[in-house]
Amino acid sequence: MLAQMALATFLRPSWLSPHSIEFGGKEPPKVHWVGGAKLVHQNQNEGGKQNAPQKKKEERGYRELSTIRLGDVDEAFRSFSNYLKPSALPGWVAPNYFCMIPLAAHADGRPSAVFGRVRTCFPGDGYSEDAQEMELFFPNKGRKADLLHLWQDEIQISSRTPVRSFYMRVKFLFDEDELAEHLEIENQFIQAGFAPEYAGNILDLLGLDEKQKATQPRLFVASSRWFDSIPGSVRADVKESLTRLIGWNRSIFNYHSSQLPLDFPTLNRVFDFKHGFSDISFYEPATPQQTLDIITREFDTLFQQGMA
Repeated sequence: MLAQMALATFLRPSWLSPHSIEFGGKEPPKVHWVGGAKLVHQNQNEGGKQNAPQKKKEERGYRELSTIRLGDVDEAFRSFSNYLKPSALPGWVAPNYFCMIPLAAHADGRPSAVFGRVRTCFPGDGYSEDAQEMELFFPNKGRKADLLHLWQDEIQISSRTPVRSFYMRVKFLFDEDELAEHLEIENQFIQAGFAPEYAGNILDLLGLDEKQKATQPRLFVASSRWFDSIPGSVRADVKESLTRLIGWNRSIFNYHSSQLPLDFPTLNRVFDFKHGFSDISFYEPATPQQTLDIITREFDTLFQQGMA
């Protein structure tokens, strides 16, 4: 059934974004993926020895619900709503799923609902009615997410205010063979909190403008084989649209199958990007499992740092 739902979205619009490399003089390069996570290498001191990494103790603990305003919840949800898709199991709570959870009234002035990304829940994955305890990441714009702690009696569930759960959308531009490869592990994407959407119609990528920006997913995977199959008459237009998507800060991954010939052009080659020499370059997962692993890792880091 989930595979049928994914196939039903085959001709919808699509999304992307890459990764950029910045250089700091003689210091080791500071790697930063456009629309993605920022990784900073340790600097070296004058003696040539690398500074020892500092272990930072988490001192904040859980954020009190009373410090969150209803307006904060609304802002957090609106900042993610276009990137999300309702889960196939309403009220399902599991790690990495996004949820809108109604809260019981309390004298401390906490909001009537809270939105966030599930870190842990007990007992395990399941329906919200069965959850006895839950940790939820509350997103903050431009800074680290806060961690909330919810007990079963703090959640107010009714027919009028059910728990709503969501997947993070991921749009794929693939040919038919690559689509079949990724469908084999589609359930793994879903279990990780992602909703694969498959698109092969290049018309969806032509003429993108600001009016379409808000509707586009945050995560996108484009394959080298798919781009190579685009007719020459419109290839420049598709490349221009992908460049626009990069400017919109969408995260792009270039699926370059390990089965392709060594001289088959990657998107990095098409766009003249080169790791360590250009400001932008793409990750190049070579198998469906690598695609899932990179998306999971990069989105988790991106979310924790505070998505723009």
